[in-house]
Amino acid sequence: MALPRAPELVKPICGVLVADPELLCRVEVALAELFHLIEDRSCLERWNWSDYYAPEMGTTLWRCWLSFAELAPPDNLIHWKLATNEIERTLAVDRRRRVNLDPGYVTAVKLVLASTKDAPHRIYLGKGIYGEVTLVYQRGEFRPLPYTYADYAQATTRGFFQQVRCRYLQQRREQKA
Repeated sequence: MALPRAPELVKPICGVLVADPELLCRVEVALAELFHLIEDRSCLERWNWSDYYAPEMGTTLWRCWLSFAELAPPDNLIHWKLATNEIERTLAVDRRRRVNLDPGYVTAVKLVLASTKDAPHRIYLGKGIYGEVTLVYQRGEFRPLPYTYADYAQATTRGFFQQVRCRYLQQRREQKA
């Protein structure tokens, strides 16, 4: 019989979708308070993968991804999602979000995102939060799954998370040395 053991620490990440690029600075300050030092940010690019957010946030949206320097226990995901929901509420205007935040983490073998919505491929974690394996690391690269969001499946996004994974593995080696 296998005995339970503590999980490996993970590399926190966050997807950021903003209605106004000028909000990014405020978002980064708030996320740095939650996750501490921002280690890297992908390029900020126009986001036009769907019209899901249009009624609330408008049709001109911008996307980037952040990674954070400090490794953390994976069960922090629940706290991160609740905290990022509060950041979204704080930056809302007339109860309409101007920011959508998708916290998650990278490990050696996967990228996991948090959600407040249930789906067949999500597992309930607690406090109204679900976890989803969004990308898996196989044969030397992150690969999307059938349900992976299109913007996470694109090559440039997966390349960014490949770099995050490399830094994560380096941090783990340093911690073990």
